[in-house]
Amino acid sequence: MDKLMEIADKYNLIVIEDCAEAHGATVRERMVGSFGNMSCFSFYANKIITTGEGGMIVTDDDQLAAKLRLLRNLAFTEPRFRHEVAGYNFRMTNYQAAMGLAQFHKIDKILSEKRRVANSYNKHLKHVPGLKLPIELDWAKNVYWMYALTIEAQFGIARDDLVKNLYKKGIETRTFFCPMNLQPALQSLEGYQNISCPVAERIWGSGLYLPSGPNLNEKQIKYICDIIKSLARKS
Repeated sequence: MDKLMEIADKYNLIVIEDCAEAHGATVRERMVGSFGNMSCFSFYANKIITTGEGGMIVTDDDQLAAKLRLLRNLAFTEPRFRHEVAGYNFRMTNYQAAMGLAQFHKIDKILSEKRRVANSYNKHLKHVPGLKLPIELDWAKNVYWMYALTIEAQFGIARDDLVKNLYKKGIETRTFFCPMNLQPALQSLEGYQNISCPVAERIWGSGLYLPSGPNLNEKQIKYICDIIKSLARKS
């Protein structure tokens, strides 16, 4: 991020951080969301902090903050019901705000539990051939929004077959997001046809999210891992 900000400063660029899944993560002891001109966090139902839907934008630019507050509230100005610009209805309900604030007060505990779950998965799966587990570098703190891994050929069965077998045992998983170059909605746009992103496509085809809720206990995690290991042995 430091190098990116240097480039942005040199060429007078605006940096918008996508922190949708990174509440509480740090890079070189600095919180994500504190680098760019503005940063976006998601409060969707499965995020680290949730209000059911919606999210927040953070910035230390007072003028930008005032503009964002104006736009999110239909761009109302004085006298009321007068609009100098076109605005939007992006207002959060009081109920959603209360739900989110309550979680902010215990975010340290939530993050601790997310890391506990990830560490337990690492302990049980680190010696399984063909599983590429998430890593944590010494200069960054991973908050493990989801426990993500990729299924390599050495595991013995394809990712989709693993998903089906886990589902039969009552274990729900999610595959990785489809790469942007393969999104049907973008195929009609100029410059998006016949683009190859082989690394993204390979990871998309082999990636898997395991259950990652902070309330998972050791017995449940071990059950999931035992099923995964049993499928690997059958291959």
